[in-house]
Amino acid sequence: MRKAVATAFSTCNLRTNFPGIRKTCMQMVEVLKELGPDGPVDMDNATCRMSLDVTGQVGFGRDMGATRALLGRDEPGQAISATQAALAEAEMGLIDPLRRYKLWRPDVWAGKAATRRYHEMISRLMADIRRERPSEATIAAHLLDVVDPRTGKTLTDEFLQPQIAQLFLAGSETTGHQASWAMYAVSQDAEVEAKITEELASLCLLATHKSPQPRPLQWDDLKRLTYLNAVIKESMRMYPVTGAVPLRTPVKGGGDVTLGGGKLVIPEGAVLHMPIAAIHLSPALWDNPDRLDPDRWLQENAEYVPNAMLNGKCVKRYMPFAEGARNCVAQTLAQLNLTTALAQLYGSFTFRLASEMGTAEDVRAAEQTMVTLSCVKGMMMHAIPRVAPVRAGSRQPFCEKQFCQRREVLQSRKRVHSSGYSIEAQGSLIKLGDNRVHNYLGQPELV
Repeated sequence: MRKAVATAFSTCNLRTNFPGIRKTCMQMVEVLKELGPDGPVDMDNATCRMSLDVTGQVGFGRDMGATRALLGRDEPGQAISATQAALAEAEMGLIDPLRRYKLWRPDVWAGKAATRRYHEMISRLMADIRRERPSEATIAAHLLDVVDPRTGKTLTDEFLQPQIAQLFLAGSETTGHQASWAMYAVSQDAEVEAKITEELASLCLLATHKSPQPRPLQWDDLKRLTYLNAVIKESMRMYPVTGAVPLRTPVKGGGDVTLGGGKLVIPEGAVLHMPIAAIHLSPALWDNPDRLDPDRWLQENAEYVPNAMLNGKCVKRYMPFAEGARNCVAQTLAQLNLTTALAQLYGSFTFRLASEMGTAEDVRAAEQTMVTLSCVKGMMMHAIPRVAPVRAGSRQPFCEKQFCQRREVLQSRKRVHSSGYSIEAQGSLIKLGDNRVHNYLGQPELV
């Protein structure tokens, strides 16, 4: 199965799917504009929705409608509600393996109902792609062509449906959570965000007063976003959403495996788990592992331990998608999704952590790892437009408090002339029409 779908994640195939991915991610930009900056948005939930829509687009050529549903109330049968409820039940089952037998508990029955709705959704999707074959660039087209070597026939729905169900669960949760952790990390470091916006501006991908609508992101732009990709890598190092993954199971009948000259014996049949989070945050492997430092990824071979060799090979210290023959088959899609989404989001918005999230220590304390790493509180943020909207026929900006939450500072120091200047946000900065720049804390800087 892995070999059959691997070509779906090739560079050629992803390039074909890129316009659809870009359009799907752009939906989130439009939704955030409509929601406005006043009320906080759970960006973890939002990015999981966006990733689910990307999975639907690349996987099956279908619009799942999860992102647009942010503007209204989710119905139980909608893709996002069904997927999230089924995943929550799966996570509860991992915590309590006997949960399925506790039929006297109402939450167990509710979980069973959620799982049933999810499988019904997958069944409808399966029937849909059987009835109308999707584009050859989709994952579904590759799955439909897989031949069972035992029968010489294509796979039945009974075999394919679990594969599709797993694709939706794994694809939306991992990439969605990773995007929100990246946004959280950037929100805590104004210098990092300033470098992101500088890079976007150099490619005309940043909203400005002169050009409120950034130009559309192109495939060739992705390799030019060096610093943004470094930020994504650093967020995956600091917040690996799959903190521990199965590495391998020794082959049955192969006997025990001995390592380190007899110092470590792995019994036959034992399942090995790789502690990715421990490796990514080890002081023995990284300088200042708890500090966000995207610049470390601008160095060559940063994913390897410096001056370390094992059996003639460099030793890896960075493996967010696991490593070896069983690494994440869809990692190229995840990376494309992350870069495309964050480039478009940061091209139009700056994101500030909402007050209800508390301090950075509060956020770290609220981390939870079940199937994936997430935050118990979600990731509540204000999406502040980089170019503040102005009323028709006037250059007078809306209340600055909506966009920088420091209106009293600006007014007390008389930084906005009575005639009113249009303002635009540049990273963590507010630029006024008198060629002065003020950051959100109110300190002035010359431009």
